[in-house]
Amino acid sequence: MKSEPVVTPLNIDKQKLERLHHVLKTRKLTGKGRYKAIRKVTGGICSVCEGIPTTIVTYEVGDSKTGVQLIERYCDECVKKWVT
Repeated sequence: MKSEPVVTPLNIDKQKLERLHHVLKTRKLTGKGRYKAIRKVTGGICSVCEGIPTTIVTYEVGDSKTGVQLIERYCDECVKKWVT
C-alpha cells in the first residue's frame, strides 16, 4: 500500500534549465536522446507525460520495517492533475 505522498520541489539551477530548454528546442532529438538530455539535468523524466519534471513525489511502500520508497517525478501540469 502507498502512504501519503511527500511532495518536494526539484531544485534545478536556472541556467541549466534554460540550457536544457534551448537544447530541446534547437536539436532534433530522438526519444532516447530527449530522455538522456532531461535525465542529465533533472535525474529523470515526468512519470506521466515524459516532460521536464519540477516536483519529486515520494511514497512509503510496503510495511515500515522495509523502508522501501517509490520515487516519482512530475512536471507542473501533471502534479496538479495526479497528486492531490
